[in-house]
Amino acid sequence: MDPDFLALRRVLLVDDCAPVRASIKGMLQQIGFKLIYQAKDAVEAISICEQHALDFILCDFNLGDCQDGYQLFETLKSRQLLHSMCCFVIISDESQRQIVHGVIELQPDDYILKPFTFPVLKERMVKVMKEKMALRKIFQASQGGDLAEACRQADVIIRQQNEVQLQAERLKGELLLQAGNYQQAETYYQQLVNQRKPVWSKLGLAISILQQQRFDEAEQLLTELTEHDETAVESRDYLAHLYFRRGNLKRAFEILQYVTQLSPKNIPRQKTMANLALLCHDFAAAARIFHKIVGLARHSMHDSAQNYLNHARCIIDNANQQAPIDRANALGHVGKLLDSLVKRFSPELIAFDLQILQVRLLCAKGKLAEAKQLLAKYQKLTEQEYHPETCLDAAKAYFETGDIFGCYFYVTQLRKQLNKANFLTDSQRLLLDTEQRRYEALYQQLKQLIQQATDAYQQQEYGKAVLIFSRASKEMPTNPALALSLLQAMTKCTGVSADTLPVARNALSLLQSAPLEQRMQERFKQYQQILSKQYSQLQNTQRG
Repeated sequence: MDPDFLALRRVLLVDDCAPVRASIKGMLQQIGFKLIYQAKDAVEAISICEQHALDFILCDFNLGDCQDGYQLFETLKSRQLLHSMCCFVIISDESQRQIVHGVIELQPDDYILKPFTFPVLKERMVKVMKEKMALRKIFQASQGGDLAEACRQADVIIRQQNEVQLQAERLKGELLLQAGNYQQAETYYQQLVNQRKPVWSKLGLAISILQQQRFDEAEQLLTELTEHDETAVESRDYLAHLYFRRGNLKRAFEILQYVTQLSPKNIPRQKTMANLALLCHDFAAAARIFHKIVGLARHSMHDSAQNYLNHARCIIDNANQQAPIDRANALGHVGKLLDSLVKRFSPELIAFDLQILQVRLLCAKGKLAEAKQLLAKYQKLTEQEYHPETCLDAAKAYFETGDIFGCYFYVTQLRKQLNKANFLTDSQRLLLDTEQRRYEALYQQLKQLIQQATDAYQQQEYGKAVLIFSRASKEMPTNPALALSLLQAMTKCTGVSADTLPVARNALSLLQSAPLEQRMQERFKQYQQILSKQYSQLQNTQRG
């Protein structure tokens, strides 16, 4: 390659070891590069990329305690700090299967194992730059959003049948898929498969068939592709997507579990797996995955308060199903998690989420009166827009404190957010949509029960009213208004069943500790006096 050309190319060398940087810089100078920038970590690398349009980045995989090469490449791509002609090459002494699969999935321009010699580095760098130059019109059109022009440029190179023909063929297939031209992509990939092109052609064929919802054909092809190292991760990803679309959530979850062992640093995949666990009502598994996400995302572009919030939410959901001792231990961890959260992120930006979590934490500890007081103090039913997951958590908080109408308000807000939230993944949308429909159905069921009980009371069918109010109270054991209605009906009834008495005891205990308005407090005292004479079984509860 022309020395004058190399002398004008800007190269960034990223490595946390100064002696290694010095050694590789010497090699770069021997190759012919003169504009050489150096960074010891991702922070310095990002700063340099913000200031200069680089032509080549040579980045070590391990960069100390902060972002590694995988995370840096991901961040630079997301922030569009790599122009279409920039070559990104990862160098590393890591040959572990997890690292290799992760790098293959991220698709840098090359991957060089340490230690390497000057001739090896020169050969690989020159090769990558020549390929990039030969394919430049495809990359430029694609980065500019003109996929049709990018395909036309790919066809020009393919017809030339030169040394980058294979790369151009692969790019054309990816462009067809990106444009959503699945039938055309299928025809194109089938031709490549018939010509015995590399294994990526069969993967492209499988994807184009899957997107046309021919699931049986796609499943067969994808299953075959799991046996190849080059397609081991991506084929399983699409297999999981296939099972998800078929409604087999458990199988999709199992496949993603295996894929995350092959390539653990992919945070969006980890989140999808957590969402699938929640859809399968495996709250313990979801909590474990979100705990892992908090650590994995710590130095990546995916680091956010939502990771901590989702972890805490899952712990609470799981704790509600545990024995008292295990529940206490789990809830203690939530407190520590929230302490870590407010130290790392601005509490003002997530104030609503934190308040809702505190309410749910109190409910899980059985401190319903304190939970209701906190909810009444901080939360108002406003039309303010929140993240869909925040709306769902608020609906849970109101439901757990017995306020079914407040719960329904946030379910309605969730529905509005789902209609607009295009950034949600398929699994996240299905999870939120499923929970929304569950709460809506429960709300309608309880509303109908309460109306039936009220109608029975007004028609002086007091025994029937007690039974129906009792059923509704079992579903909403922390709703003071419902508890008061049950006791009112009992005062008019000459006798109640043994099944109703535990519900009545719970209603009395709730009203004794709940912050009631004066009128409700007066009614409660009146009903207490009547019931103490009618039902001796309730007297211990009242004295307590």
